[in-house]
Amino acid sequence: MKAVESSSHGTARCRVLSNTEIIEELAALSLRTTEGLSGKAMARMIQGLSMWDMISSSPYVKQLISDGFLEIDRRGIRCTAKGLRVLDSILPDVLAAFCSNS
Repeated sequence: MKAVESSSHGTARCRVLSNTEIIEELAALSLRTTEGLSGKAMARMIQGLSMWDMISSSPYVKQLISDGFLEIDRRGIRCTAKGLRVLDSILPDVLAAFCSNS
């Protein structure tokens, strides 16, 4: 509380995130929403790769799509209602698929 009162914020330190860390944060937060992660947001950070390019190398993510946990279309990728219920358990492998191509 002392830091907030003296400097108007409680930030202890700041550091620049790597591209991989930015992708992880963006994906982890976006997949928790009903809108999901837009392909445009990813394209701004990863030159030359589409969202499908990024995840198509992961058989696990393809299985999540076919099992109805994730859906992907021209707008992006998002969790279904079924996927949102188990997101905490599938998220590490989904993030690994995104970041393996970044």
